[in-house]
Amino acid sequence: MKAIVAALCLAMLLASPLPAQNRILVVTDSESGILLPGIELDSLLRSTGSGVVYASYVPDTIIPSEFAVLILASRSAAVACRIESIDQYVKNGGVFICGGGIPYYLSFDPNIHPAKDWYGCDYYTNASGAQETAEDAAFLSLARGAELDNPGCGIQFGAFRANIPKCKVIARWNCPGKLSELSICMNDYGSGHVAYMSRMNNNSALCGLLTAIIAKYREYVWGDFNSSGFVDIDDVTAILRRRCTGSLECRGCER
Repeated sequence: MKAIVAALCLAMLLASPLPAQNRILVVTDSESGILLPGIELDSLLRSTGSGVVYASYVPDTIIPSEFAVLILASRSAAVACRIESIDQYVKNGGVFICGGGIPYYLSFDPNIHPAKDWYGCDYYTNASGAQETAEDAAFLSLARGAELDNPGCGIQFGAFRANIPKCKVIARWNCPGKLSELSICMNDYGSGHVAYMSRMNNNSALCGLLTAIIAKYREYVWGDFNSSGFVDIDDVTAILRRRCTGSLECRGCER
């Protein structure tokens, strides 16, 4: 019975015209200055082996079976979107990446606190200085203490503060005499994953980090999805089980 269910699930996966693992939804604009749309951005994201779809707003309903990754880099879209839509998307297995001041601009909901709930930090703040790889840099196969970019002290950029971070701290802001705030972090939330980058631009190191984050989260999809110690047909079954929404087509994967 197990083999039959696995075969059915594999057939369903292969029948999909464009698997969610290969689709990224990018919500950006030319005004926010966080992640500018254009040929360079398109080439960068497609280098991850992904199909890229652009939008000016976050859909009220977005599900991981349609888009594996949601990148939000538009302040106006952050203000207008339903934060609960993003919250549910990640809980259901999606990957959410944002940068700049997006956590500050996300629409208010008394029951959802991105800094604490999504990123495992105390609160959103501002910081400046040099961005240097930090204690969890090895998670992306990076050495600790490497400088990623250095806009200098004074100009303030988005960051998170956490006395005891519950996320993976990839990089921190380093400015003499100032607290070393989190500039790049990654965390698990529900069945999905979130990442934050203080600056998302054409800096080669930061571009490399963005693609590394996407690639790392794709490992969860294509690799040992059910943590059995093996990459096999059961991982396909686990992928489909997470996507199930109660439809008749999916129920066979629940057993």
